[in-house]
Amino acid sequence: MEKPIQPNKDENPRIGDEVLRSIALLCASEIEGVSCTSDNLMKSVTNLLRPGAPHKGVRVTPNEEDNSLTIDLSISVSQGKSIPSLVKGLQSAVKDAVEKMTNFRVTAVNVNVSDIDWETEQPAATEQGKEE
Repeated sequence: MEKPIQPNKDENPRIGDEVLRSIALLCASEIEGVSCTSDNLMKSVTNLLRPGAPHKGVRVTPNEEDNSLTIDLSISVSQGKSIPSLVKGLQSAVKDAVEKMTNFRVTAVNVNVSDIDWETEQPAATEQGKEE
């Protein structure tokens, strides 16, 4: 069992590492274009309901000197999505959610795009040059 992390020495609540990973995974699952983490996002989200289940593709590293967190995510993206825009949105969403829910300061959300999901359907391309 991992040692719970405490946001501030003056505050009582201790937050388990599993909870922090769960928040990050839920954020990732809500971003359009993030199709899965390094394993499978849906399996990981389903595992949120099973205590002790691993959250693959998410690592949370506490910095005890300044009481902050660094979050590392490994994701796959859907084909045709702008990776820089998607990553920026994911970083912002994860940082905001973790800070609001836990009172931790998140110093970095590092995102590793490990794969592209080529099976994700894209909207049909519009035909150019045809007049109606």
